[in-house]
Amino acid sequence: MDPKDTNVVGTQFGDILKFTVTADIPAYTADRKEIQYSIKDTLTGLDFVLDDQHPVVVKVGADAETAAENEYVQGIAQKAIQDAIDAKEKSFTVTDLGDEFLIANSNNKIIIEYFAKVTSTTLVNVDRMNNKAELDYSNNTDTENKSNHKETETKHYTFGIDTTVSGWKGSESSHPTGEFVKIDDKGNIQYTETPGEVVKKDGEPQFLAGAEFQLHIGSADGAVFADKTGKNTFVTDENGRLEIVGLDDGVDYYLVETKAPAGYSLNTTPVKVRINATYALDPETNLEDVLTGYEVVMGEGESQTITHYGYDIETGETEFINTADTPSNPFGFKNTKLTNLPSTGGIGTTIFTIGGCLIMVIAAGLFFASRRKSVK
Repeated sequence: MDPKDTNVVGTQFGDILKFTVTADIPAYTADRKEIQYSIKDTLTGLDFVLDDQHPVVVKVGADAETAAENEYVQGIAQKAIQDAIDAKEKSFTVTDLGDEFLIANSNNKIIIEYFAKVTSTTLVNVDRMNNKAELDYSNNTDTENKSNHKETETKHYTFGIDTTVSGWKGSESSHPTGEFVKIDDKGNIQYTETPGEVVKKDGEPQFLAGAEFQLHIGSADGAVFADKTGKNTFVTDENGRLEIVGLDDGVDYYLVETKAPAGYSLNTTPVKVRINATYALDPETNLEDVLTGYEVVMGEGESQTITHYGYDIETGETEFINTADTPSNPFGFKNTKLTNLPSTGGIGTTIFTIGGCLIMVIAAGLFFASRRKSVK
């Protein structure tokens, strides 16, 4: 069983992925009867997509290069996926192919191509999405047609900033990650040993709520990112944090402030955001899609900060790493407080008012004096 797809590691909410599931047909002799054979595929964090732009395609042949489209199996697979969509189910099964087809195609492969959309709703810093392919079959030497079972899965991940680490260090508590914190220009911040716990350094900066940001893809004026709900504007909370989920790794994003907190001037400097993930090889699928860790890089140059995380694929838990060798710090995005304007009616405005009146009186006097001279 060999499931593959076009976007193995990094995906965003709303992305439509192409999946390719390849299953071997055992060598059956012509006298075999009532052969058991079925292919099942199950999604996690994804929904099936079936339309004119995203059709189901099934090929049968000795290998991927020589396999040809097979309308018979394609019709069965398409109906199974459509039934799953209608029933809002997360799996489909291709079965009842018949002895005649299986014997005629012994030692060949069935290759099923279909599409699914990323729809996971988990608000965590790492969101894992899978598709699991299963094959149940009877082999040629088993006269009782007992079912043999094979399964494998393909893994997908999205990431976030200022989201949640659950089960931190074996506890049941959750902590915000806090890679980005909105502050005034009076000082700096850094992490403690626990994710999300930020201390103030070199002054007493205030955490600023109500700042609005958009996240652009690829460049500061690139396409605007939207999360799974369609939201494309993100607002800092009372702790100065944003919450943005569903980001790809290996993609440059740019946070751009579109509205400053009340009483502060707009900071027009874009903040570069990049998630760099590391993966290990899965020996069962031969795909390098086992997440082992990642880092969130914020800003550029001297202002750049990095937060480091390890990831346990068995438990799905994230380990916040903040050591001398891998120091982690949040990015403190600063705003400057607006300068107070002079109050109306003060001494400054009075002087200007009196001066203006005097100029008007002198101008009027000169005007009438010139008129008298002209009459004479």
